[in-house]
Amino acid sequence: MECLSRITVFILMSCPVAGAAAVLARAAFPDRPPGEKLLVSAVLAYAAVVIATAAAGFAGMLAAAPLAAFGFVFLAAAVPASVALKRRARTPAPPRPAPWRSGLSGALSLALVLPALIVVFAWSAAAPPPPWDGFVYHLTFPARWIQERAVHLVTVPFGDQAGTYFPSNTELLYAWLMLPFREEILVTPAQFAFLLLTACAVFRLAVETGAGGAGALGAALLCLTVPEMLHQAAAAEVDLAFAFLFVAAVLFLARCVRENFSTRSLVPASLAFGLLAGTKYIGIPYGLLLVPAFVYAAARSGAPVKRLALSAALALAAGGFWYVRNCIVAGNPVFPLTVSFLGLELFPGAYTREAMLKSVFHVAGPAEFARALRAAAGVPILAALCAYVPLGALAAAKARRWSLTLAFSFLLPLLLLGVWWFAVPYNGEWRFAFPALALATLFAAHAMEGTGAPARLARAALPVAIASALAENRFLAAAARNLWLALSGDPNP
Repeated sequence: MECLSRITVFILMSCPVAGAAAVLARAAFPDRPPGEKLLVSAVLAYAAVVIATAAAGFAGMLAAAPLAAFGFVFLAAAVPASVALKRRARTPAPPRPAPWRSGLSGALSLALVLPALIVVFAWSAAAPPPPWDGFVYHLTFPARWIQERAVHLVTVPFGDQAGTYFPSNTELLYAWLMLPFREEILVTPAQFAFLLLTACAVFRLAVETGAGGAGALGAALLCLTVPEMLHQAAAAEVDLAFAFLFVAAVLFLARCVRENFSTRSLVPASLAFGLLAGTKYIGIPYGLLLVPAFVYAAARSGAPVKRLALSAALALAAGGFWYVRNCIVAGNPVFPLTVSFLGLELFPGAYTREAMLKSVFHVAGPAEFARALRAAAGVPILAALCAYVPLGALAAAKARRWSLTLAFSFLLPLLLLGVWWFAVPYNGEWRFAFPALALATLFAAHAMEGTGAPARLARAALPVAIASALAENRFLAAAARNLWLALSGDPNP
């Protein structure tokens, strides 16, 4: 009976928010395919959960009743808002995927990936979260917030105390998921959902930049089989949410550019940007790479100041408030990091960049860079991407698919790798490369387009790369083995 009541509470909290987001996405984007509406709905729902949980938590009212009430208010407001949105003029639909042409290679790749996803999902639902960051703050923070019915600074139980001040959007989501059940049963499946959303965003961005359906699906499948991204889909971490938000922000920005910074595309782009900044501190340097796209699109609109002000307000509401909180409690938006410019200390903190460069999490040199990339992507996926990058660029140029959006999307993985390696002190953390790896699969999407020998070779290489990546994935093999032992009831290997 208690289980039934907890499920009821979860439904009352979550279904109105999901329904409101879906209603708004369908009304605002009637001309877009279901996959893109799903992405818009996910960003709207995620932002609503963050804003509601933060508001209730900062007010000392973090409980199921206020959050459920917010959901119904949100749904009640979404219905008339959707009616108003439907009356507005529609913009041209995005380009449709080209007919399926990959044949055996595409079907074989899909057949390889689906069982792997089933294993990862089953493991994420059945196994407890792996230790370290989840037990340091990703789960500790929401558990303490729920216990004390308030969002506040929590001293981490062990390890680096810097996590106390980190932006914690995903932890707010975890608090929402943990509150009805009083346990973390839905936390790791949420990470699995973010992996799927990242692949969906890659697919839609590939189509937006001119790739066909076969190439876009190939890029999405490559994204799903990056070994460490697949591994983290069964962990209580935040890096897959971060990767999804970055790719989604790029996709919505591409739509902003094409629609002359229309308000309907501005809202999800700005919310994704704010959610990105509110997930990790590295969201700031990564997000700065997207600012020129915002400015460019605003310059083409009729009211650039008004649109940029709206974008800033949405980003502040979706995640920027963490930096305001830190300014209030510590006088530094990114405390405990020290912020200096040209030798002038702007915001004092506990850690200087020089001190962080001496950490075991900082590495230097080309060999270490290659080792970190190999740890994140695995040898088969990394080798495939190295081949797809020149093939994709040449294929796009030959087919005259080049556009400003495509050039920016192709440039972003290189820029992200540069920021990760040179600007982020803890560059030994290969998790920070997830957004770059996800966007790099766009090259594969364009390499697979066409009927020439290079395109046929690119399509033929796809199942080989995927099979090799899955075969060397030790986590996947261990998860499948442990699930089999659990189902068979045999405690012995």
